[in-house]
Amino acid sequence: MALSRLLIHKESQFSARRKEFSAYAGCANHVNLQQITNNLIVILTTQRTGSTLLCQDLESALKLNYSPTESFIPILTGFSKQHINTIDMGLRIGNILQSFKSSNFTVIKLMMDYVGWLGFFCADKDFALNASYRQLSLYFIENLKCVNATNFYSLVRLDRKNKLKQALSRFINSTGLPTHIKTEKDAIEFEKLLEAKLNEMPDYHCMVIDQLAIILRQIRMLDECLSSIKDTKTYCCFDFENDLLKNKDHYLSRLLGSTISTPSVIKRSLIPTSGIKSKEVIKQLQEIISYDA
Repeated sequence: MALSRLLIHKESQFSARRKEFSAYAGCANHVNLQQITNNLIVILTTQRTGSTLLCQDLESALKLNYSPTESFIPILTGFSKQHINTIDMGLRIGNILQSFKSSNFTVIKLMMDYVGWLGFFCADKDFALNASYRQLSLYFIENLKCVNATNFYSLVRLDRKNKLKQALSRFINSTGLPTHIKTEKDAIEFEKLLEAKLNEMPDYHCMVIDQLAIILRQIRMLDECLSSIKDTKTYCCFDFENDLLKNKDHYLSRLLGSTISTPSVIKRSLIPTSGIKSKEVIKQLQEIISYDA
């Protein structure tokens, strides 16, 4: 079974799939999620919001000796194929939590569409078998903390205001095209590949709208989850358009402050994937759904 089958955007999805994996419920409940010894930043978001760019900015600003990414994807992939047994799951989760202790910061990126599974592994078995996906997501997020409460900790919510562009980005990603671009040459090649893909899919507009529906459902789940967070003082919000794009050299100061680190001028290796063809598709979609009506 592919990892994509684990990605959740409806509670009914999770209820059905949880039954297939009941043996994994609570299999890592012995793992202490409050074991990170350095400072901690947890990014919680949905797919295609600019989280890779945010991670790259944090790597640059904090001068990290690693590149932050979705660290739990390998174990989730193994879990989806049942290549990881229940005994090994706790060991692997513990190893991930200790992976970045040689640096001043641990930066962990999580997507709403799978974080509930991590709660499913780490919560008490009875709770894991009966709680909602939102509750299990909240369990994992609230318990993922530093050993020392005086260490820096922040939960970062990253959003993208233009949901139609996010939906198109998700659709493009689903076709197997490159998810990130680093050079102008790559951008030109991406435009050619995208046009060829769209020519093969006459109903691609409908597929983009399907992706939009998934995004909106996941955001509702994320909102419901974060509304239950007890300590809202450690909760920081960024959005892709206003912060990561328009204010790229300064937005991290809202998160880090001067007491932890003074963010340097951000150095990026990625460029936007939104080219002429993507803009044409967005315009067509807006006309189809009477965006200006």
